[in-house]
Amino acid sequence: MELYDQVAYDNSKHLTLSYSTSFGLSSRLFPKQMQRHIYAIYGLVRIADEIVRYVQRCRCCDTTR
Repeated sequence: MELYDQVAYDNSKHLTLSYSTSFGLSSRLFPKQMQRHIYAIYGLVRIADEIVRYVQRCRCCDTTR
């Protein structure tokens, strides 16, 4: 589980810093031990947002309605 946690936190950090410059920069104002948790929360919310946007795009393109 330790390897999984490390990979998950690393990916969350990469996702945060890639998607949101302002959020990525402001998250660095928190203590180091909190930053990984902030990245993880942002990563979760970002993925959920992408799922919603994908579903919305699919509904807009659905011509069978």
